[in-house]
Amino acid sequence: MSCSLLLNVSTFMVLQQMMRTDYIKDMYSHDSNVQLTGTTKLAGLLAEDPRLGDLRSEDVHFLIGLLENGEKPELQFYAALALSYVDSNGALIIRMKAIPLLVDLMTSKHVDTQMRGMFILMRIAYDFPNSVGDLHKIGAWELLKDLVYSHQENYYELLNCATFLSIVCRAKAYLSAHEVVYHPLFELR
Repeated sequence: MSCSLLLNVSTFMVLQQMMRTDYIKDMYSHDSNVQLTGTTKLAGLLAEDPRLGDLRSEDVHFLIGLLENGEKPELQFYAALALSYVDSNGALIIRMKAIPLLVDLMTSKHVDTQMRGMFILMRIAYDFPNSVGDLHKIGAWELLKDLVYSHQENYYELLNCATFLSIVCRAKAYLSAHEVVYHPLFELR
């Protein structure tokens, strides 16, 4: 590798770190529009280069707090999107007890926000089969059932719901040591 190429790569990485710092600063703004812009840009930057996802725990806590902003479903969506890049398997989300907030995202009027919350929960159920019981206790099953009924006309969203359902059922089957698992969701028509 030539010296100039190595210098360009290093310069680019420093610029990315500086941009990340600016976006995080905007995320903390009291102006919700600036918050949305900062969170959106942070999520986009993390999508481009997941190595930048090593955020301070207080920044992750703040992103989780943004999930509670029901008045701004776009802000919730981009905060969840950024979280999905920061916490690739959901371990941090579980540790910070944010699962109920992700379940709440499934009730959003904003379809993309519903799907992002469900996607993160799907990954958590896949990576941590023991979490499936907790998802059931906090109402994720009923919400998933409602989403299946409400998205029957949209193939992509229905496919996401079905994928989540299959992951959860596989996890429950795994946990019950090959016993047949029955749940009212199987009665969907």
